[in-house]
Amino acid sequence: MESPARSQDLVSVSLSNEDLAVLDAALSTVEEKLAGLLELSVEQRRNLNEMGDKS
Repeated sequence: MESPARSQDLVSVSLSNEDLAVLDAALSTVEEKLAGLLELSVEQRRNLNEMGDKS
């Protein structure tokens, strides 16, 4: 049986078109600033060492 907290909408958010445009611009900036990060292939990620029992 599902708990009551999971079946209720606990948060409601309404964003204007202006808010969405500002958020989109902010995300674009973050993507631009992080563009130099290394992108690993699926095979490279599989070969990484785990950091511990739960990683």
